[in-house]
Amino acid sequence: MRRFATLLSLICLCAIQGFSQEWGTRWICHPHASDTAQVWFRKRVKTTAPQEKAFITVASTGRFRLYVNERNVVTDPFLGAIDSLEKHIKQYTIDVSRFLEGRETTIAVWYAPTSKRRSDKQLSLEFYGKDQRGKPFYAQADGSWLCKEASSATLGPGQEAINATRYDKLWHSTELKEKDWLRPMDSADTLTLPLQDSSPLYQGIRMSHVLSAVDEVADSTGVTFDFGRSFHGWVRITLRGAKKGERLCFGEHSYICGGQMDEQAFPRFTITKQRFVKVSGDERFRREQIQNIEGVEVETYPHTHYQY
Repeated sequence: MRRFATLLSLICLCAIQGFSQEWGTRWICHPHASDTAQVWFRKRVKTTAPQEKAFITVASTGRFRLYVNERNVVTDPFLGAIDSLEKHIKQYTIDVSRFLEGRETTIAVWYAPTSKRRSDKQLSLEFYGKDQRGKPFYAQADGSWLCKEASSATLGPGQEAINATRYDKLWHSTELKEKDWLRPMDSADTLTLPLQDSSPLYQGIRMSHVLSAVDEVADSTGVTFDFGRSFHGWVRITLRGAKKGERLCFGEHSYICGGQMDEQAFPRFTITKQRFVKVSGDERFRREQIQNIEGVEVETYPHTHYQY
């Protein structure tokens, strides 16, 4: 219980001070992924009694999505990333008690690097709380976790390469058979940056509008869609009848089709300003495969509580 109380005290202190140092923070990374690869991390944490109350404190030099027992715990499209001045790393403390399911919790993180700074400090995460008997528990991201290159890569500013043929819908599932996954390694990056504790007050991002294209122009190289006005966000394309391995480009992004009857192509970690978006493809691409194209607009908002 002393460890749990100490951790809670440290969290409160960081929230008051705003910034703290990386001292004592453990960072892990994929052992041989390229610096453009997005990475899946996961861990099953077991306790002797059902878990009752739990928090996760998490930081990354990139952007990430956090899942507990298959559920996305954050309503924002993503969290993280070094700020525009690249002088600190954002850290979040999240109350995940409502996602607990007995004595075992599956934690999963989808990490994406940013183009601002390449670092193998991909993930730092602590999971702690108490079980129904009042006994505290604690676990952190370390070499006992598992990791795997994800189905996407971040190639540059506003540019993702998405390969739906490599997407595993069970990557964050409690039912995943974990063969072909690797053990992560400790980060080798020795540069120390201040941690900015962003809990619970931070400037969040949320979806505000979904725009439809108001016009389109086709030529020999593809189809250009006009959304009528500029917006900050991303484009989401619904495809039908695309062949497995068929290649598309939309805006700055590339997409390899998975071959499902219906599938959606969109970037998970990129927000850009846009109005006109060109869609093109290989020799198999047909305009009629695009069932719908939407512009997902986002806005900032003040986040004010530990339940995200």
